[in-house]
Amino acid sequence: SWYYEVIAKERLATPAGDVEAFHLKPRRAEKRPRGELSAEVWFAPQLRYLPARIRIEQDRETFIDLVLSRRPELAGP
Repeated sequence: SWYYEVIAKERLATPAGDVEAFHLKPRRAEKRPRGELSAEVWFAPQLRYLPARIRIEQDRETFIDLVLSRRPELAGP
């Protein structure tokens, strides 16, 4: 079974500027089988917890890393 662990609160450098974000990483009770995908997510509180970065990895050489390129236009409170 899977669960997510908060690794740390980090400052991410993005093309949209620096963003404080909570880094969440999946954990599994047993070792991940080879080739199974995992996804790490960085949620930005100042952007209403939208993801500022998402990294999906199959192995060290096969991954996609999505990073915020511009700040979203958020509606008022």
